[in-house]
Amino acid sequence: MLANLSVLLVRRFDPLEYFRNVRFEQDFMAAAVAGLTQKNFMKRTQGLVALSVASDKASRDFLITEILRRAEMSASSGERGVYHSALYGEVDRSNDIIFKAVLDSANVEFIGNLASLLRKTPLPPEVRQKFEEILISSDADDVRIKIAQALGPDSGSFDGVFNLVLTKLISASSDDERMRWATELGKFPGRDDVVIDALATALALTSDPLKSGAIGRALAEVGENGVLRLAKIVDVEVADEKQKSMAIIMSAIGSDGAVPIDKVDFVIRTALKARLKSDDPLLRSSVYALLFKYGKASIGPIKQVLQKANEETRTDLQEILDRFGNQ
Repeated sequence: MLANLSVLLVRRFDPLEYFRNVRFEQDFMAAAVAGLTQKNFMKRTQGLVALSVASDKASRDFLITEILRRAEMSASSGERGVYHSALYGEVDRSNDIIFKAVLDSANVEFIGNLASLLRKTPLPPEVRQKFEEILISSDADDVRIKIAQALGPDSGSFDGVFNLVLTKLISASSDDERMRWATELGKFPGRDDVVIDALATALALTSDPLKSGAIGRALAEVGENGVLRLAKIVDVEVADEKQKSMAIIMSAIGSDGAVPIDKVDFVIRTALKARLKSDDPLLRSSVYALLFKYGKASIGPIKQVLQKANEETRTDLQEILDRFGNQ
């Protein structure tokens, strides 16, 4: 069976979905991890996820330990990033192993990357203590930023690092710089009002549509108030491509339920306003996901714009109304 699974891991991942609680040979698991590269990252990571789901606890623990081992020993930041990214789906199931890796390592960059994995995870006291020590002693800003984001505002050094990133964003002179620092600022917990205002200002200064979308994502991921602020920005944006890019993000994150209940109507109307201007497939799918998420709350806004839409969009919207039972 293991030989067959080796073939499946390379060629096809779906059959692994039919296995559970399987004990895999360690050589097989190590080979699966060793084959992970930047070129095959997406496909191979899907395979590792399927393998993790199929594994028993001992095999899964070995898999995660092997990924961590390779991440720590990797010579390049690109390789380290690949291995760390492969761990994102495993944090909840394997946080004890990741905690142990933090405590056992003396590699500050490696520990900083683990901190980014643990950003939304409650930390045990000994891990917090090690993070605090590195936050004080390290002069590497990227490491300190990741650790401060994981520790949150209860850390005595949090404000200093937060203000560093805020200042970097405020003083950014290009869209690239604004995107970089906006993405980092959005990951800091406990300072939502300041973060939302700063990201909104950065969006106003950014002209590149794709980078506007990235900053818009950082804004929306702050939470309900971030989604609402993004919707207000999308509503008044006059540059069509920039509006489209931000509307895709607003609708996609809003479709996960991150919209204040009393502002659902406004967000839906804003999404439809952008949709009428563009037939972009990403915008189309994200807006329709938003409409289906909020169900009958979408009926009024759809009816209001139905006659303004082109034939294809009008057909789509009418089909949605039909599914809601309102023709």
